[in-house]
Amino acid sequence: MRKTVSIISVLTFVIISFLLVDAQLFENFYNSEEDIAVQNLITSHVSFSHVDSIIEPKQYLFSGELRGSPHRIADEDNNVCVPDVVTAFNRLSTHGDTMGLNYDNYNVSSHNHFQGIQRYNNYLYITRADDSVEKAGELNVFRLDSRNTKGLRFRSNRLNPYQNIKDMPPDFDDAILFEPINDPHVPSYEHAGGFQLNGTVMAVPYEEDRKSRIYFYLIDDPENPVKLSEEVIRPHDSAGTASLTKLEDDHFLLIVGGRHATTLDFYISQSKNILSPKFPKKPLMRWDKSMPILSTLPDGDVGYYSYQNLNLITQCDGTLYLIGSDYYIPGNQDRLDLFRLNVIDETTIQLTKVGKKALVCDDFDEMQCDFDAAGGAYIDPEGRLYYYATEAKNDGPYNTITMKEFRPMPHGECGSLDNAWVELFVETDFNGRNLMLDYTDRILRPANDLRYVDGFNDKASSVQWCLPLDVAVTLYDDPNYQGQSFALQGTGKLEKIDDLSNTSPAMGENVSSIKWSE
Repeated sequence: MRKTVSIISVLTFVIISFLLVDAQLFENFYNSEEDIAVQNLITSHVSFSHVDSIIEPKQYLFSGELRGSPHRIADEDNNVCVPDVVTAFNRLSTHGDTMGLNYDNYNVSSHNHFQGIQRYNNYLYITRADDSVEKAGELNVFRLDSRNTKGLRFRSNRLNPYQNIKDMPPDFDDAILFEPINDPHVPSYEHAGGFQLNGTVMAVPYEEDRKSRIYFYLIDDPENPVKLSEEVIRPHDSAGTASLTKLEDDHFLLIVGGRHATTLDFYISQSKNILSPKFPKKPLMRWDKSMPILSTLPDGDVGYYSYQNLNLITQCDGTLYLIGSDYYIPGNQDRLDLFRLNVIDETTIQLTKVGKKALVCDDFDEMQCDFDAAGGAYIDPEGRLYYYATEAKNDGPYNTITMKEFRPMPHGECGSLDNAWVELFVETDFNGRNLMLDYTDRILRPANDLRYVDGFNDKASSVQWCLPLDVAVTLYDDPNYQGQSFALQGTGKLEKIDDLSNTSPAMGENVSSIKWSE
């Protein structure tokens, strides 16, 4: 009997010891050296205010309001702030400018489609999944030589006076630069997801089979991204999106979305150096879509969906917002949602839905983008919000990538001819298919006979325009500037007519040519 008790005692001791060791190993795995250093600092009564490069993450996050860095000029570790994010979101055009990219590597399928897109001046960075034998998610770099190099609106690069836009490939010089970037040491990470560029550093998530890593790339030389040594390793969690921004106190916030971004993990850097941010090994907290969401929308909508991309935007007062893109199957809509972030207490981040918007991806009855594929927000040097989206595959004209640039309305001051434009819609109230006519592109897209401009003859039912004072654009009901006419007068600001049937003479579904007068 005593021998049996002794054996049981020994076994019990061994089991308890094993569990204690295992627990310690588990704790050491999820706590970085920086976390342990912080604990030592706290027990030694060192004041947090004197610790510049190392922080106690949880206390830091909830010691006050989580606020972004309100910089009005972009630099190497910071994006431009937006004066009023909700207004900027609501001003996004519902019909983007149709664009394209030359992509001659190989055909992309639904199994290895494009995932995320970010812009830096006249460069675009696009991630792509790859579930082939090599299984290496990719980061592709494109340079758009035909487009604006100052960070302003691109406009369409698929205009030709002799060809409809749906059949026109992009300018030959707007193409991929070189072989995709991937990590040769981790070839099994097949999915490179939605990502974000902050200043000149981007956070890119790679995942497979519920394990993931976040890599960081420096693009101070935009044609040659350099992978930094910093990594966030998530051995038991997926990572479909990565959102990155600078905080008011010069640390950095990283939000990693799980599968379909239904969970959001919050990390805050322990360093103020974007080249070595020292994110902790485990998130400070996790938000998931089962948590209550508030709403400021008139219909009280609190819906949170399966987002392909999530990007952080900082308002110039420091308020942080998340903008998410997805394809909403019940409504067959490509849509954006906007959420404001607030800290409630030491266990809760509150999301408040403050905007939603359905956008149109088709042009001339053919899809040019897909919000279940690559999408991404962009802030121009003037603090204006844009959104870019591509199709899932390179099935555009001549195996090119089709995409859209959703611009702000207006995208610049209306007092200059360089920014002058007229946009017509086939339905009233600015709905349905659109035709965008920029003064700058008047030679590439002549409007003397709309029968040959994307089949827009006798289609226009509403119109909006942005023209300088003393400049007019005249609508004619016959080709070659003949027949009855109605002039759209420039006022130096955005103007609209929601139903052209109410003009005199009535021009609803009766516009056949359009003439610029300078």
